[in-house]
Amino acid sequence: TWDELLAGAKAKNKPFFVDVYTTWCAPCKMMSKLTFTDANVAKLSNDYFLAYKIDAEKGEGIKVASKYKVKGFPTVLFFNAEGK
Repeated sequence: TWDELLAGAKAKNKPFFVDVYTTWCAPCKMMSKLTFTDANVAKLSNDYFLAYKIDAEKGEGIKVASKYKVKGFPTVLFFNAEGK
């Protein structure tokens, strides 16, 4: 959950990024299939960030997308360990 992500980032003092996607978004699917599975991208993101995916049209993703004014997909949001 979002709250667990924030707690984990604070506990580990690690920044995080959030992949905001929708199920119908073709570029989102491509990014998941090609970018996030790339060994170099995976290593860098795992070494330096916590990573989180959230569907902008379901559950808490609706609130997150609204709060951060996500207008297009995919959108990647970056936060410091404090969630700012």
